This record gives sequence, C-alpha cells and structure tokens, in this order.
Amino acid sequence: MKIAVAAEADPSEPRVAATPETVKKMIGLGAEVAVQPGAGVKSGILDADYAAAGAKCFVRRRLPCPQPWSLDAAATPVKEIGR
Repeated sequence: MKIAVAAEADPSEPRVAATPETVKKMIGLGAEVAVQPGAGVKSGILDADYAAAGAKCFVRRRLPCPQPWSLDAAATPVKEIGR
C-alpha cells in the first residue's frame, strides 16, 4: 500500500495528517509512505524528521480533470459496503 501525506491547502490549518511516529508505524505495517515537502512545518515537524522515520518525498502536482465525477457516481452509502 502506498500512502501520501500532503500539505494542508488551508493557510490557517496547522495540522498535518501524519507525524514521524505514525509514519514509522505505517512503514512497519508494510506501507510505503511519501510526504510532501513542508507538510509538517506548521506543526513544528521538519522534512528531515519524516526522512529519518523512513518516508520518501513527493511533489504535488495539480492535474487537469477532463471529466469530473458526479457525486452520484462517486459516493456509495456506508450501509451498502460489504454486501
């Protein structure tokens, strides 16, 4: 499994989706983890801390979406999962 930790787009939001400790746990469970440079800066976490935990680095690109999904096509009610 590959997990990407992106930087928060909202400038007023200081939280980050993963810490170096959780990165170590995810890697220990067999995941490959990549962190966007600067993702943890507002939380006081340096890129070097993520690298020391075993995370790789990725660059986030904005790609054009030629045909966006409709909500009806993308959403599945929770009660139907696993049927």
